[in-house]
Amino acid sequence: MRIDQKKKHLAVTLEQPSALLSWCLHGGGISEGKEIFWAQVESKELTRGVDPLSYLKKRWKDEDLTPDIAFMTSAEINDFVCKKETFKDFEVSVLSTVGMGNALRAGDPGGYHLSLGTINILIEINKTFSSGALIEAISLGTEAKTAAVMDLNISSNMSGEKATGTGTDCMAVASHKGQAPLMYCGKHTKVGELIGKATYEAVFEGIQKWIKRKEKSDEESKNNSRYWWSELG
Repeated sequence: MRIDQKKKHLAVTLEQPSALLSWCLHGGGISEGKEIFWAQVESKELTRGVDPLSYLKKRWKDEDLTPDIAFMTSAEINDFVCKKETFKDFEVSVLSTVGMGNALRAGDPGGYHLSLGTINILIEINKTFSSGALIEAISLGTEAKTAAVMDLNISSNMSGEKATGTGTDCMAVASHKGQAPLMYCGKHTKVGELIGKATYEAVFEGIQKWIKRKEKSDEESKNNSRYWWSELG
């Protein structure tokens, strides 16, 4: 995949036209294409009453882009992680952005939460997959994401138990078109191994970057608080 990095968005072009499976806000479901838009947003831009899809469309139109699918995140876009795993003629590339401020565990009570944070993942595979294999790939990617979150001991904001992701995670799988389709990609297959490994590493490193950024922000806030108290004193 080719990644064009801007200040507040990524424009991603896949290596070839691909079958796409996702639950993205734009282009979700089963579709085809090779252009992906990845926008960073702030809470003040998505206040109640603002339609997220309309806002997202305006963002890509302002950049003269026509994406096939589009992601939206409050995570720092410059902290994106891209990992690639290969074996013989198999190649899997995974792009992720990670924010864990909205960490939750599957089964936590539903409802609106003020904290922001999303794990967004794009998996590109240089093979053609059947529709069943695409579903299996997105399931495998979800397992790998959850393993990374749990291995780093991220806690749910709601229950305090180990989180399994955030409340707004999104994932897309892209498989190149034009070949005889592979029917399976589970953990017993080589391509399944590559999907799991690349996704795990992309999310794991993304969480580490988020932790460092949060620690730095917390320290700056603490120092500012000390400064104001000393001024008042």
